[in-house]
Amino acid sequence: MGMLVSVFVPLLIPDTWESSCWYYSYQGSCYDYKIYVGPSGSCDNGVNSSDGYCYSDYCPYYKYPRPGIAYKRLCYKYRTYVGNSSSCTRGRISAAGYCYSGQCSYYEHNNTCYRHREKVSSSSGCAGVRTPDNYCYTYCPGDMYTYRESCYVDKKYVGSSGTCTGVRSDEYCYYTFCPFYEHLGSCYRYYQYVASSEKCYGYGVRSANDRCYYERCPAYFYLGSCYENVKYDGSTGHCSGLRSSDGYCYYDRYY
Repeated sequence: MGMLVSVFVPLLIPDTWESSCWYYSYQGSCYDYKIYVGPSGSCDNGVNSSDGYCYSDYCPYYKYPRPGIAYKRLCYKYRTYVGNSSSCTRGRISAAGYCYSGQCSYYEHNNTCYRHREKVSSSSGCAGVRTPDNYCYTYCPGDMYTYRESCYVDKKYVGSSGTCTGVRSDEYCYYTFCPFYEHLGSCYRYYQYVASSEKCYGYGVRSANDRCYYERCPAYFYLGSCYENVKYDGSTGHCSGLRSSDGYCYYDRYY
């Protein structure tokens, strides 16, 4: 009867091995955020790269569209109201018309990006920030209202107990302009009906009438529309939605 000999073989892991990162990897380390700050921008509690990015576990600026994005944590240095403008350098425009960007395409003052700047007299008022040399920086166009760095199309007095379907400030209610779907003072690009027992996908917001609102497409975006499902069925299969040239069928469109 032969003798059983146990041989231990060590598992060798090369020095270059590193665990995969959920978000961003830079110089062998993992970070929650990749923020464009420019060649001379600061990067508190993080590491600057040579191409102007800050890798950090902390976002000191604006999170888009809201904190806790599942697949990529997006952090931008500036948030500027641009309305229907398409100008948004190194960033993206939200449904409410704000440009979240790593660069200021308008007027920068004290590390804040303003859409408008006007030379005013020493005795005239300023709805924004006045500088010692009598420049007035404002977040919003002159025909809009400003409250906490946000722009609103209307402002109404509702008192301390009146109903406000927008954003309340003391005894006033501010209403934003939304070119898509407005819900509880916020603007959303898409909505979808769901059963009363279903939850909204991801970071959708449920309304009382069984709608889930989304600031951006939560699933498949194709030719300007958002779809919940996609499948490959070739060029001859039945498609209840929109067929792409390469044989995919996009269906169950969001409104």
